[in-house]
Amino acid sequence: MKLNPISGRTWYLDGKEANIPLYLLDETRAVLLDGGCPGGDDRDALALLEARGLTITAVVCTHAHPDHMGLCRVLQQQGAVIAMPAFEAACVDTSQHLKAWYPLFSIRQIRHYFEPLLFRADLPFDPGCGRLELSGASFAVLHAPGHTTDQVCLQTPDGVWYLADALISRRDCEKAKLPYLFSVADGIQTAQKLRELPRQTVLLAHGGLEEDPAGLAQANIEAYERCARRVLELVDRPMSAEDLLGAAVAAFRLHSGENTYGLRLIERNLTAFREYLLDRGDLEQRAQAGRMVYERTKQEGAHAAT
Repeated sequence: MKLNPISGRTWYLDGKEANIPLYLLDETRAVLLDGGCPGGDDRDALALLEARGLTITAVVCTHAHPDHMGLCRVLQQQGAVIAMPAFEAACVDTSQHLKAWYPLFSIRQIRHYFEPLLFRADLPFDPGCGRLELSGASFAVLHAPGHTTDQVCLQTPDGVWYLADALISRRDCEKAKLPYLFSVADGIQTAQKLRELPRQTVLLAHGGLEEDPAGLAQANIEAYERCARRVLELVDRPMSAEDLLGAAVAAFRLHSGENTYGLRLIERNLTAFREYLLDRGDLEQRAQAGRMVYERTKQEGAHAAT
């Protein structure tokens, strides 16, 4: 892991799982934007920061996913202020609340997989606040739902945008079989908003630096729509959610579908696309013999809003 410059006092740590941006307040203090992935990135980042003699005064966590929260608890114990969008913060303060993000996992499974990450944020904030003041520095805040309900993007005082997971990389746009989205419709709306960014250097949580955010945003929209079409094509008969899940794992060759944890995440991602197709009128659902089934509508392609 290395500390890489972007512009002015804005740098980032290039983790194996996720990038960790930071803004240098001075030679000895910094604010982190997200906390890295547990089990490697977090330890490496902490060691590097300590070797550089940097004290982290605050962390702005963009959303409540494990690969962005690895350092939050330990840095909070060391005195850092943890800021987080209010709803995202509420989701990680107890294992029961975290089930809101992972409804397909039992409470026991959530405790097994995620409980070491649970903490109570010091500064829950409105994702639509527009600006956040921390440690004497001012960060612009852009509400960017889709990947999660209230994820935010952040702009450092140097004018550098950190987009977190609001957009996936160009490589993932080409290769992702089932992008992680809580709401496909919100993800597309966020990408449409990010198409308005001027040509500039931005940082993604996964994928590094990007020089053309507007072009990347358009590539994301096309990737989401392409995936939605692929899911729709799988519904060649009345199918239950479980039928569709099995068809997707086979058709998309999703190898993570061979273990409980991976299959649950695939199911969550597939649900977002199924709901997107349902809401825009390409699918309909009905009860049949004690189960819910989905099939294509006659008005498929009309994208009727409901």
